[in-house]
Amino acid sequence: MAGTINTGYKFAAGIAAQTDGTTNITNCQSSVTINSSVDGDGTHGGLIGCQSSGTLTINSCLFDGELLGAKTTSCGGFVGWVSNNSGYHTYISNSLFAPANITVKAPTFCRHNSSTLHLEASTCYYITPNWTASTVQGTNANSMTTAALVTALNGSNKNWCIHRGNAIPIMVNLVISTKAQWDTFAANVGNYDSKYVQLGANIGTANDPITTMTTKSTSFRGIFDGNGKTMTVNFSADTGNEGAFRYLNDGTIMNLTITGTVTAGGNYASGLVARTSGGDCLIDNCVVNTNVAGSGYAGGIVAHGDNATKLTITNCIYGGEISKVSSFSGGILGWYNNDGTMDLVINNCLCKGIYTGTADFHPIGLKRASNCSFKSISCTNCYYTTNPHNPGGRNFTDGTKVYSILAGTDVTISGLGTATSTYEHNVITVYSHGIKYNLNSTDYYYAGGDEVVSLNLAHGSKTGYTFSNYEVSGGGSLTNLTATSATLTMSAANQTIDAQWTENVATLNETTNALDELTAMSGKQTKVTFTRSELTANSYSTMCLPFDFTAPSGCTFYAFTGVEWSTTNDQWEATITEQASATTLSAHTPYIFKCTGTSATFTNNAVIAASSYDNALVEVGATSGTDQAWKFKGTYTPLSWASADPTEPTYGFSTYVPNETIAAGTFVRFVKEASLAPFRARLIYSGTDTHLNAPRRAGANELPVIIIVRIIGINGETTSIGTLDTRTGEVTTDGWYTLGGMKLKGQPNQQGIYIHNGRKEVIR
Repeated sequence: MAGTINTGYKFAAGIAAQTDGTTNITNCQSSVTINSSVDGDGTHGGLIGCQSSGTLTINSCLFDGELLGAKTTSCGGFVGWVSNNSGYHTYISNSLFAPANITVKAPTFCRHNSSTLHLEASTCYYITPNWTASTVQGTNANSMTTAALVTALNGSNKNWCIHRGNAIPIMVNLVISTKAQWDTFAANVGNYDSKYVQLGANIGTANDPITTMTTKSTSFRGIFDGNGKTMTVNFSADTGNEGAFRYLNDGTIMNLTITGTVTAGGNYASGLVARTSGGDCLIDNCVVNTNVAGSGYAGGIVAHGDNATKLTITNCIYGGEISKVSSFSGGILGWYNNDGTMDLVINNCLCKGIYTGTADFHPIGLKRASNCSFKSISCTNCYYTTNPHNPGGRNFTDGTKVYSILAGTDVTISGLGTATSTYEHNVITVYSHGIKYNLNSTDYYYAGGDEVVSLNLAHGSKTGYTFSNYEVSGGGSLTNLTATSATLTMSAANQTIDAQWTENVATLNETTNALDELTAMSGKQTKVTFTRSELTANSYSTMCLPFDFTAPSGCTFYAFTGVEWSTTNDQWEATITEQASATTLSAHTPYIFKCTGTSATFTNNAVIAASSYDNALVEVGATSGTDQAWKFKGTYTPLSWASADPTEPTYGFSTYVPNETIAAGTFVRFVKEASLAPFRARLIYSGTDTHLNAPRRAGANELPVIIIVRIIGINGETTSIGTLDTRTGEVTTDGWYTLGGMKLKGQPNQQGIYIHNGRKEVIR
């Protein structure tokens, strides 16, 4: 609800003057201005004037209008008055009172004279600068960021979002989670005026991309929330006005990543919106990596700002390629040719895409050179890495050139003063005289998955990567350029340059030969993510990773201590020890772990560098004693053993195996065909057996396939006993064991304490 009520009478309200019976108000926003001339009791409310009877429930609602009346009293932020009756109840939850202006006398949410108000103070918030409430109800949110406030209001649901910089309640009218659902939406886009459409999953692939809007002249007039998901497009047409959204009119597109290709035979091809056709249009927090090719007037994010009263593009990145364009184009906004009819705002945006055309181009955008103006223009924190091409004065802002540095390449920087350099994992910031450029007012910028970080030298520097072969033209020089320090001699003072690191990202899994990918990233600043999937919950397995890490939530890690011969049980016994949850687990070191879930993800942002990853693998085992021939070691290559491999015998004549029903002299298969995936570990024996009755004994002296493993808890106690496969490193805790570690054939019939399937059990 919006608008103005001018009144000299009581009971004015943003939604309803009076409620009776059972009333529910959900996901509503009142931006109404109530301008009261009442001298005294006005009983006005931002949402409700008077609750006359029954039960009133208000959930996920916002008042951001105005309550004005210097002489007016007895009002309420949400509800002006609840009648005095013990049978009446008012419930308010997950709501926000944030008036643009207020001069009446009122409590923050509800005026009442009984115990009938049930306000969830921990989920109801108020923002009331320069105003003192007559009664304070709820939680003060004046110092909260909008993002933190939306998170608090949402709880476990998504009933709120950030729109145009403010927290607003939402009601999702359509969720698109499949390509087929997008096709339906695209064919009926005119049915979603003022609707909230949300992307529920990544949709489209390179081989099966989404389609464009089928009705070329119909605009999208609602809110499209990409929800952090990605759409993949592939449009090709002989005509123009091509883009995932052909026309945007008084609408919003936000939180979306889009990639793929758009090719048009005519004008106005764009990676996201072909044309704005009217109203107040907003594109916020979007990453557009779409490649665009068209006849002319192409744009990375918007091709033509046509007929809109206002266009705002904020917190966005364009990272695709604009090519084959025979006339004007721009990286953020391609073209504008109207006369003083549109307010333009471009803020916190980066064009890091490339231009391969031959026509006039500017990475921020172009307009008609003569007889063309904006009603107003505000372009702040606009950055680009691609040089303009013959813009001819048509660019409406120059923006700031930043240098994109890819690891292993050279860069030339000229015309600057003296500065030093430090870096985080994907940005180097070079600045002088205390001045630096950021992509927003803070040191951190995030937009749809691409992050840009700038660090002031006063905050320290990172180590671990050395740059070389960098030159500065114009007589300048670059010396001692390492990760910890750099000196850049510049020819002018008070100038700055941000050099953006092109982030090297690697995703590791167990399905490939990891050495190939690890070798490719060696020496580069690399963000690595490894996911171990298809785990059996609460079962033991092995892991060896090429970077330091800590155990994610739900995972417990154990370090290998060694193997000893048990004369009591006449068997080899391995010991693993639980590690504290906050312990940093070392790169290239094998561990045994278990998780409560069926998958676990490990992420590292540090430098991944080693001359030889196989040589970097750590063998873990005892350093003294008779068991030091046993070593625990990981692998970055897939391993397999054939059953007939002579170096690791697989068959033999059994002698005596304790607690098993294998008769001496029987020809048995001790070791079946086995394999080991990358990033796992196995047990290796390099000694000479001296234990005549070892369970590994056979006619051919094979090592045992399975040995006993003792699991020691964080406090040093034995928490479980199981078996460890010497080749694959897999640990199981099935079966019955004595506390001493002897495996039994079945459930014992004697009284005592035993370990069964990894847990202690008492037999009475």
